[in-house]
Amino acid sequence: MATADTSPEQTLLTDRHALSGRSAWIGDLLLPDWRRFVPETMALVLPLVYIDVFFLNADGFASIYPRPFWIPVLLISAQYGLAGGMFASLVSTIALYSIALPPQLATQDFYDYSRIVVAEPAAWLTATLVLGGLRSLHMVHARELREQLDEANAMGDAAEQALAVALGEIKRLELRIAGDTHAIGGVAQALAGLDARSGPQLMASFSEVVRQVVGASTLTLYRADRGGATPLVRIGGSGDLDAAPALSSELVDAMVRGRRTIRADERGADHLLPRGGTIAAPICAPHDAVVWGIALAERLDGDRDLSGAALAIQSGARGLAALIAGNASIAGPAR
Repeated sequence: MATADTSPEQTLLTDRHALSGRSAWIGDLLLPDWRRFVPETMALVLPLVYIDVFFLNADGFASIYPRPFWIPVLLISAQYGLAGGMFASLVSTIALYSIALPPQLATQDFYDYSRIVVAEPAAWLTATLVLGGLRSLHMVHARELREQLDEANAMGDAAEQALAVALGEIKRLELRIAGDTHAIGGVAQALAGLDARSGPQLMASFSEVVRQVVGASTLTLYRADRGGATPLVRIGGSGDLDAAPALSSELVDAMVRGRRTIRADERGADHLLPRGGTIAAPICAPHDAVVWGIALAERLDGDRDLSGAALAIQSGARGLAALIAGNASIAGPAR
């Protein structure tokens, strides 16, 4: 029955699953593995028939009680359950009475003789129903336990994978928190070191603040002019301007004319950015058509996101543009 939270489609799928489970249960109960119990039954019955025919003149088993055919009936029933036991009972009955029927005494009527003939096969069938039925129920219960064990193992594997993912996320979060803490400390230290005694010193100290916020190992400021781009300030690393990477004319044109930030993960960025460059942003005011220069960040910290670093360097570039616009000793001629 479909409840308020269960759709008819889900109810139908549930009913089909239950029906398939019952069908599998019936299959295990009635026909567990006929490819095994059929040849094993024949392997047990045929030697008995051979002994009776060739050593007991084909009538020895007719006078032996209990008959040796109890052996395959009990063994197959105990091993393969109801289906195997019924097959063993049928084969044993055919083997017993196809050789020779028990003799009928003169004092026996038809019903007495029939009772003697069917007594042993009926006993085999009764033993099969009892012993084989118990074995079949045991097999079904064992299968259910195996399915529950498989489900538990699958749930355990899924939980283990989820735990591994969660631990990885926790580790990355710890590293990011540690990196953010380090970045905050670096920014605070850089802010404390701002030097406003002269324009170049103020720009260098403010560039250190930008580098800490961006999370770059090195930040280089270039002055854009008609000849290309000339490095003016290099923060981080050795700080040697001679080690600053040269910018291509295509990158300078993209910065000056397009006024857009270029990230290393963009298509075609590997042809524009110099080796080691991660993000390049134009240094210009938001509503100013003039691009003063280019800020190039190299090698971000391990857990630093490119999108966040791009936003940070854009904000830093606007701050540098405002600082340059307010300080004549820095500005100089603009392109």
